[in-house]
Amino acid sequence: MMGRKRTMEDDNDSFQSTKKKLKMNNSKNLIEVNGDRSKLPIQMLTEEELVELIERRKAAMEKPKIYLTLKDLAEEYRKRMSKISENDVTEETCPPLFALDLQCLILNAIEGSISSYYPRWCKLLRQSKITSIVVMVINGVSLSDVLSNEDCFSYLTTNLPMHIEITPPLQYESSFEKEIFRVRLSESQWAAKIRDTKYSYEKPFKKVNEITNKADSRKLSKFVPEDPVDKFDRRLLLLNVIDMIQDGYPLPLLRDGMYNSFKFTKDKYMKLTANSPMFAVDCEMCATRYGRELSRIAVVNEKFEVLMDKLVKPRNDIIDYKTRFSGITEEMLRNVATRLEDVQKEFQQIIPADAILIGHSFCNDLIAMRMFHPYVIDTSVIYNLGKKNYKSGLSTLTRYFLKKHIQISLNGHSPVEDAIATMELALLKLRTGVDFGDMLSGCTVTSFNLSEQVGSQETSGNSKTITDGKSVYFNPTDDQLTQTLFDILNKVNKTNVVIGRDNSFPIEVIKGANVVTVDNDADCVKKAKKLIKKKQFVWLSLEDCVEERKLLKKKSYKKDKFRQIDGQIQKIAASCQPRSLFIPVFSGKTKKGQILNSGAYVHIT
Repeated sequence: MMGRKRTMEDDNDSFQSTKKKLKMNNSKNLIEVNGDRSKLPIQMLTEEELVELIERRKAAMEKPKIYLTLKDLAEEYRKRMSKISENDVTEETCPPLFALDLQCLILNAIEGSISSYYPRWCKLLRQSKITSIVVMVINGVSLSDVLSNEDCFSYLTTNLPMHIEITPPLQYESSFEKEIFRVRLSESQWAAKIRDTKYSYEKPFKKVNEITNKADSRKLSKFVPEDPVDKFDRRLLLLNVIDMIQDGYPLPLLRDGMYNSFKFTKDKYMKLTANSPMFAVDCEMCATRYGRELSRIAVVNEKFEVLMDKLVKPRNDIIDYKTRFSGITEEMLRNVATRLEDVQKEFQQIIPADAILIGHSFCNDLIAMRMFHPYVIDTSVIYNLGKKNYKSGLSTLTRYFLKKHIQISLNGHSPVEDAIATMELALLKLRTGVDFGDMLSGCTVTSFNLSEQVGSQETSGNSKTITDGKSVYFNPTDDQLTQTLFDILNKVNKTNVVIGRDNSFPIEVIKGANVVTVDNDADCVKKAKKLIKKKQFVWLSLEDCVEERKLLKKKSYKKDKFRQIDGQIQKIAASCQPRSLFIPVFSGKTKKGQILNSGAYVHIT
């Protein structure tokens, strides 16, 4: 049957008619949107409203956006911690955040889509649209001060509600300036550094470390070069604190006391050198009513001498021996008297103060040992088989790179065998080249000798610098392995200014910065307001609350001071260019011997 063709006018008439019917049938819905008609279905909007909605969405796409991902982070943390904690870990429990987490956000905003730094606690969209980054540090004030005096911080809490709690750098004798201005080299940067004269060796660098144990050493796998020469500095394979945080390593700075029972592997640590010895560690665990607990541990040195191989009896009742994997049976542990505390004490005596520990997904072993250690090489990180965000198992890596099979016994794993394989993988990479084992960057399984031996031999000697357990995690092992934030800003042609007291900023971390000194906070805010429009990165540091801490003991003075700070935050926010990332930071403080928390607010202007 023939009919007339539909025209554009017919479609439009039909659309308008349908839209009128929808409006009539949904009069209740029109009331529920509270005046915001953009929430209505598109069919119910007028042509003018539809055009306006499209324009608004286009404008939104031109603006950067930031949102928190703390819920996802808390869920991951809960799953991990429920395996090791005797206490209940709620869904709201979030892992501790550090100044370095804030650094990741700043670096991600600076470098944009090319950045290798990604904050784990938030998402930043459309970084290229950010016009400037403004960080305002209020020293001598804690996040608790803000949250308990919201009436004094009315502008901040009303207009910048998005905030996070941060472990205070004061806990490990540092500052936000030191933590954020000093940036560890990215993987690609340190790979290039390895080819520099300081980190590559033309002549034999170092014979295998001499260990007091004189037992017969195990012969190297035929796939590990026999010449005991590191092609590059082994310190470059170490995990940094961000790696440790992201991979769930136990850190000694948790505010919730999750690791209260953990001990340090040494009372004091020496600064690492290129000669620092390596020890491979592997643990087997059984399941108890409180989670997984240590049941066997093996420690191997670079000569493959077994320094420790002990069965350990958990103090809590075992509900599953995990024999298929652990190799542990009820009979094996029946007459064992060794406890976790005995192993911890012996382990502390075995390793030196500059020991580098090697393991595969080693966070699990340290958690089983209930110990902290700052110098770690993780073979699950330094090797990959070309799958992004995926870690291969130890047996898989051993099969691919060492051409041998482990963990094939039906009676369970041997920690000695696993520790030896882990040490072999580490030595293979050190003696072959930095690119070896990194298939994401194009290395093949059989590509040997990828690094050219260039430059002259340089060693650091035996450092006698002693550092306490907490601060060693946040101190770089070598200043040559870091750069400053301002080096990065200059590389991407972004202007910067740092404003504060003359003694606010350590000289070693402000290389490349344009520093403006002031006498007081009022002057700092005044100068910042003028420079914010001209610079792409602005850092201002307020110090009045540190200098006036005695006066702040008076409640009325403290209230007035907090209102003044809130006003200063408002002035800086108003001076920011549109689409700026504005970050007020409260440094935390010491009160009656207790260090109170830090915090940061994040906002796109």
